[in-house]
Amino acid sequence: MCAPKHPEIYAARVPDSPVETPSVGMSILAALLALGGVPAGFTVFLVMTREPSSAWNEGGAGMFAIVGLAMLATVVSAVGAFLAPRGVPGVMGAALAGTALLMGVAGGAYRTAVADSFEAIQHASPLDRPIIMRGVLGEVASLVILAAALAAGLLLSQGLSLLVASLASRQASMKRATLFTGIGLLFLGAWQVFTTMNAGAERDLYMAMSHAAPMDRLVLVVDGFARMASSRQLGLGALLAALIVMVAGLLALRSERRAAAVVLFGILVPLGGLGGFRAMARPSAEPLALATAAGSQRELLPLDATPVDERDFQVLTLGTELRSDDGVVVTDMGALKERIDLTTIGVGLEPGVDGAAVMTLLGKLKKASTRTVALVGQTRKEPPGFVPAAWHPVFTERRGLIFDLQTESGCEGCTFSSVTEKGLIVDDEVWPLETSSFGLAADARKVYVKTEGLTLQQVLSLGHTAMGKAVRIVLVLPD
Repeated sequence: MCAPKHPEIYAARVPDSPVETPSVGMSILAALLALGGVPAGFTVFLVMTREPSSAWNEGGAGMFAIVGLAMLATVVSAVGAFLAPRGVPGVMGAALAGTALLMGVAGGAYRTAVADSFEAIQHASPLDRPIIMRGVLGEVASLVILAAALAAGLLLSQGLSLLVASLASRQASMKRATLFTGIGLLFLGAWQVFTTMNAGAERDLYMAMSHAAPMDRLVLVVDGFARMASSRQLGLGALLAALIVMVAGLLALRSERRAAAVVLFGILVPLGGLGGFRAMARPSAEPLALATAAGSQRELLPLDATPVDERDFQVLTLGTELRSDDGVVVTDMGALKERIDLTTIGVGLEPGVDGAAVMTLLGKLKKASTRTVALVGQTRKEPPGFVPAAWHPVFTERRGLIFDLQTESGCEGCTFSSVTEKGLIVDDEVWPLETSSFGLAADARKVYVKTEGLTLQQVLSLGHTAMGKAVRIVLVLPD
């Protein structure tokens, strides 16, 4: 039997071997798992906020935009999970881009809210501005919490759905690409869980600082940034794991460029987008400086005494000239009295301040109806390394020694105590002039001391002595 003259014709008529189609059941399961993104994200949000209704109200209209985008990304994820085993990775790529854009929406709303609030509070009292700004920064952090929580839920559901989709795929290279991408997304989801924790700690810090007394602020700042540093470190571990998975996938698929590209972009798109947009959701320099009081307080004399609460004592700063807390030079005590209540006032003492100028100012304050004055200095504590430089001013605390003021003409019948080299003479008892710091009760025994001939150092020592003896010094000023 002779061989055919044109064997290629016969070969072309041989039917192709059947191509296995992806499992429809597994594809549907993958799509259903992808639909769990928003519920999973809200679960993370509920756990991290503890008061979800309050956090939702604080975020404003931006919260609705974030949720709307998350729902759209969830639907696209489901379609992408169904098509991924069929070699159509682009739909899931669009879903991942939408997931990253969640943080972009949060960052835009964050910056707008902070900028608007910063402009609005310029008309508020200088004492109230830092407190209001801290509250604002705490409230807008809810936007980041929601975006990170929903991104975490979406990434975890997308990763899980791609793992199932890899089982449905019959094409070897795409099967491995889908598997590596799914594992990487699971680690990125864990990273966003820790990002949610970080934003929650930031919100708690600002909200607590907006209500805290000065003596509590250091503890709050150290605790808040310790929590943020811990969540950041845990997040970096998950982020590093995602990068390792990506590198492993690229090496395993180096001969399959299309499949390797799926792994590369499937992990880098949400990683880069979420990380980059998160940087947008940070306060700019001016609001942060206001919230941390950076640059708003002048340097004062070192003084170890009771922390001064600016809500109790509005502080005037005395150096070469007298300035109010907003930096305005005070020349007319009568005009100042019309602006602020001088009944209780603090006098911040700058380094090198003239003692005679302090005593003269006390006389002017008494004539302006001041009854209680705090001579204010500062003490500095070294901040831990994990506290950002912008927050270092918080570790400079204002401390004050509190005195009552009286004039000689208004002190008829007072029993005066005198100051000698040995100390303060009270009822023939010598009290050494102290430099220690203790609390002072408002109803403490009063000790009357004439200021004529006293130096500023002696007056400050009297304040320390009064704190140690639990008495209240009344400075009796010349008429």
